[in-house]
Amino acid sequence: PEPDQALDSASNITGDSFVVELFDSILEEIVEEINIPKKYLSDPVLLGIARQRLSNGRPVAAFKIRCALDASSVQMLYEKGDSTESVRIIFLPSNCVLQDNRGSLLPSLQKDLANLTPGCAFALDQFWKVCGKR
Repeated sequence: PEPDQALDSASNITGDSFVVELFDSILEEIVEEINIPKKYLSDPVLLGIARQRLSNGRPVAAFKIRCALDASSVQMLYEKGDSTESVRIIFLPSNCVLQDNRGSLLPSLQKDLANLTPGCAFALDQFWKVCGKR
């Protein structure tokens, strides 16, 4: 969560409240940055937590969240919003993002996506392998 929206003090944090805070904060980030109302978003599924080598080992969590809106509706909402952390949104079919059975980004996408994206792509690929579907 944003620092001004975090729990009041560390003494109030329990295991349950931490989990609720973690999962709710990722949905709030989507609402604030992409302008998608929460009612169109599924509950987040935690894919994994990794350390960003380029950010001094700062941890980052990867989530899978489904959206009930199509790409044109999301684009329209994004353009109406007031994003402060992104400059554009792109839409890619999930089967076009990963190399076949390797869990890594296609080379043509690597230069355009954030440094964190390859780890998220790998985590999503592992999730699909466990669930047996894409």
